[in-house]
Amino acid sequence: MDEPLYGIEEEVFLTYPVRPALDALWPLARLLWEDPRYYYTRSASNFARGADLRRAVMSGVELSTPPRRGAEAAVAALLEQRRRLAAVADAYIVPMGSLMGLEARTNTCGLHVHIGGVDDLAAAYAAVAHFLPLFACAFLNAPYEEGGRPRPSFRFARSYAIGPLREDPRFRFQDLILPYRLPTVEIRCFDPVWDTERLALVLKAVSAVLGSGRRWPLDRDRYNRLRAAVAAEGYGTHVRPLFLELSEIVTLPEALFAAPPADAVRRWAAEGGVEAAYRRIDAAYRGAPAGDARPAPRPRAWRAAAGFFGYYVPRLPYTVWKALVERPRSGGGHG
Repeated sequence: MDEPLYGIEEEVFLTYPVRPALDALWPLARLLWEDPRYYYTRSASNFARGADLRRAVMSGVELSTPPRRGAEAAVAALLEQRRRLAAVADAYIVPMGSLMGLEARTNTCGLHVHIGGVDDLAAAYAAVAHFLPLFACAFLNAPYEEGGRPRPSFRFARSYAIGPLREDPRFRFQDLILPYRLPTVEIRCFDPVWDTERLALVLKAVSAVLGSGRRWPLDRDRYNRLRAAVAAEGYGTHVRPLFLELSEIVTLPEALFAAPPADAVRRWAAEGGVEAAYRRIDAAYRGAPAGDARPAPRPRAWRAAAGFFGYYVPRLPYTVWKALVERPRSGGGHG
């Protein structure tokens, strides 16, 4: 069996210097003007909602890749999109599930992976769901504290846009879906990370699982129990049996799951503060040495206005159409 086709949608925060601002629309406008055919449909701007607007209006920006066969080609396509964004963005580019000190259910970023080119979508959905509590551990990247205890990902635990698996696999706001618009399985629960090698390893594991010839039953209750444990603790005895089972199919280091990016972010912030952590993450995203960091610019009203009229307004018809097509059709609410 050939490797699956992968399409990646990566959302990242552009911070000025430690909070998002409407200036983030300006880099999107520049990309749209440079390549309108591509970026009209393969980019997006996101905003907070409801009461969260009082803390920050702007959320993350999104770039997506075309479908590519296999993990290596998919990651190469993502790196090209990162190169293009880095060329036009002078903010800190921060791939995290949520920003430190800005924990808001509607202000989060995700790393969505579409899996296509498979013969049986239902079987692929069940196979990915079986191992997804383990795979999610590799991407926990939104550290926060709850009840005096460190937690690995506010987004994984609290975001409105993901959550436990429901009976309807097409309901949008859950960890794993069958999208309405595309013949794919979509993983929605991963937090963005700066380390693309981490993504490559997990995609290779997905390819190995789907190419193993084995089938797994879809057990939503089991998934949701393990999900709750991962949200509270990250990797541990609750999901280690999945690692051992996966190891019969493909060899991966256990540290990939046991040491999530959230641990490094929390350590960097403790050592030098939040802005220093974001400078370091930005350098890693851009492929620059950790010490080769730039001061982030402050927000500028002209950039926000130019981005609004140069990006948001031209794309509004597509944004409305996409929202109508992808709106929840069952399950109710945001979950």
